[in-house]
Amino acid sequence: MRQSWQAESEIEPSRRQYLAQRRDAIAVDVERGIYPFKDVGLTRADVEWLLASHDGGRGPVIWGDDAQHGRTGLDLRGADLHGVNLSGLPLAYLLGGLTVEEREALRTAHYDEDPMHVEDRVRECSEMAAVHLEGANLTRVHLEGAVLRHAHMQAADLTGALMGVDESRAFVDFSHEARRNLREARMEGTDLRGAHLEAAILSAAHLERAALIGAHLEGADLFVAHLEGAYINDAHFEGRRLSSEELEQFKVWLASSEEEHPGLNVKDGMLRPADLRGVYFDIASSMWRANLGDRAVGTVRLADARWGGANVSVINWDPVQTLGDELDAGLRFDSHGKRKSRAKRVDDYQAAVRTYRQVATALQSQGSAEDANRYAYRAQVVQRQVYRFQRHYVRRVFSGLLDVLAGYGYRPQNSLYAYLLTIGTFGLMYYVLGQQVGPPLSPIGAFVFSMTSFHGRGFFPGGIALDDPITVVAALEALFGLIIEVSVIATFTQRFFGKGAGA
Repeated sequence: MRQSWQAESEIEPSRRQYLAQRRDAIAVDVERGIYPFKDVGLTRADVEWLLASHDGGRGPVIWGDDAQHGRTGLDLRGADLHGVNLSGLPLAYLLGGLTVEEREALRTAHYDEDPMHVEDRVRECSEMAAVHLEGANLTRVHLEGAVLRHAHMQAADLTGALMGVDESRAFVDFSHEARRNLREARMEGTDLRGAHLEAAILSAAHLERAALIGAHLEGADLFVAHLEGAYINDAHFEGRRLSSEELEQFKVWLASSEEEHPGLNVKDGMLRPADLRGVYFDIASSMWRANLGDRAVGTVRLADARWGGANVSVINWDPVQTLGDELDAGLRFDSHGKRKSRAKRVDDYQAAVRTYRQVATALQSQGSAEDANRYAYRAQVVQRQVYRFQRHYVRRVFSGLLDVLAGYGYRPQNSLYAYLLTIGTFGLMYYVLGQQVGPPLSPIGAFVFSMTSFHGRGFFPGGIALDDPITVVAALEALFGLIIEVSVIATFTQRFFGKGAGA
C-alpha cells in the first residue's frame, strides 16, 4: 500500500536488487569509511523504496509513534543526494554521519596515540561518513533525531523542516544525539526559513549565506558558528516560556544529556536564549529585526562575537538592556549546580565586560551612539564586580564614585545633580549654623556662600575666624568641590578623548 509521502513510481526490479544487496551485504567500517551507499547517487524514488522496505519491511521510523522509539533510521552515510527532492519524507533518526558511540569507539581504539592525532582521525572518519545533501529539497522533511554531524547541506532548502521538534509532541523523547547533530555541519546557503531549531546544537556550523529568516533558534548553541552573509531577519534567538507539557518532556531529555551538554537547560520553565558567543558575522550578514531577547525571556550571550562590519544598527537593541553574559556571570552556581569559584566569577564578569565593550564599539562605528553609550556604561558598571571578586576595594569605591558623579561620562546629568545636591546641602548647613552661632545668613546668602565655597573661592562675612564652624564647613565643602571637579574632568576627558565607546 502506497503511503502519502510516496510521490514517485516504484523503481525497477534490477534497481531494487542492487540497493537491497548493498544495504544487506556491505558491513559498516567506520575506520575505512565503508557504508552501504557510500558514493552512490540516489534519487527520490530510491529513497522512497528504501524507506518502504526499511527494517525488514517495517518501513520508516515514525517520530510521533511511541512504539517505534529506539528504532534506527536509514543509513545514508556518504550517499550522494545532490539536488534531490526529499520534501515531506519521514527521515527521522536518519544516519547521515557518525553517531556518538562510533566517535567514542574511535577514540577508545586510538587511546594510546597522541590526543591531537586521535581527534584528527575522528574528524577524518566523520567527514568520510557525511551524507551529501547539497542543494537538496528538504522542505517539511522529518529529521527528528537525525545524525547529521559534518553533513554537507550547502544550499539545501529546509523550509519548515522538523529537526527535533514535533509540532504535536514538542520535545518528546528528543535524544541528546539529535541535539548534537548539527555541530560543524556544512550548511552554507541553506534555506532554513521558519525552521524549528529550538535548542539545536549548531556550534562551529557553517551557515554562511544561509536564510534563517523567521527561524526559531531559541536556546540554540551557535558557539563560534559562521553566519557570514546569513539572513537572520526576524529570527528568534531569545528564550521562551515552555508549556507545562513541553517542560516535562524537555526535562526527560535533560536527564539523559545534562552531563554531555549542561549549558542547554531550562530554568523556571524558560528555554535559555541562544548562545552566540564567538559567532562570525560579516558585512553581508542581514540582521533586520532579529530578536535577541528582553528582560522577560532573557537575552543572548555575545562574548567575542566577530561582527565583521555587519549592520548591527538595524537590530532593536532597546529591549536588550542586560546581555546574557552578565546574567550568567551573576549566577552563583554553574550549570552543574556547583558553586562557582572566585576565579570563575572573575572570568565570567570579565567576559561580560568584554562583551559590552565589543557591542558598544560595533554600534558606535555605525552611528548608533545612544545604544553604544548604554552598553559602554554597562561595561563600567560590571567592571566594578570584577574589582569586587579581585578584592580591589579601593578601585571599586573610586569606580562607584565616578558612576555617582558622572555616570562614567555617559550620564552628564549626574554631575549637575551632584553639584546642586552638594551646594544645597552645604547651603542648608550654613543657614543653620548662622542661626545658631552666627553671623546669621539669609537663605539666599547661605546659597551664594555655599556656591563660592564649593569652587574654593569663599569669602567670610562679618569677620568670621578661621576656626569658626562655618569656616571649617566651608573648607570641607571646598575639598568636596575639588574632588567632584577633578573626577568629572577626568571622567569626561577619558570619555571623549580617551577610549571612546569602549572605554
